[in-house]
Amino acid sequence: MSADKSYLKPIGQRLIALRTQLGFRNREQFAEAFGAPRKTFEKYEQGLTELPTRLMLWLSSEHHVNLDWLLTGEGQMFEGAVASYNEAVIDKIAGVVTTVYDDANVRLPREKIAGEAVALYNDLIGKVDDINDLDEIIAMLPWLQMRLTKRLREAKMDPGTGKREAS
Repeated sequence: MSADKSYLKPIGQRLIALRTQLGFRNREQFAEAFGAPRKTFEKYEQGLTELPTRLMLWLSSEHHVNLDWLLTGEGQMFEGAVASYNEAVIDKIAGVVTTVYDDANVRLPREKIAGEAVALYNDLIGKVDDINDLDEIIAMLPWLQMRLTKRLREAKMDPGTGKREAS
């Protein structure tokens, strides 16, 4: 008699959402970044295999993933992702989003700018010492711009990623 592993399916679904949020184009790229075969990640995402401790430690330390969220679905996806934010920081990041999309000749609806800005804000949380230090944020803006530009370029080459191709 086999043990019930139905609890793994929602974990696999959250792993897929996480992979997408982290900007990995596909399962193979995510698996390669971690150092495991694509087929292994396929089993994790399908909820067929339990996530190993090494993977959870990597996600937590390298990507600031909230393991409570990954395992239970409770809380924020990322550690340090808080409901409050520094409006000046978000404004600067929104400026980067607008510039990158404009440079790529991609029309981004106004209501989508905030979502992109928040995703980049969450990326920054793990990269800076003080998310409210505007000087530190300004120093990181070129990194954010490069990261978003790269993601859009990859999305254009692989339209199945959810980003619309420039029209």
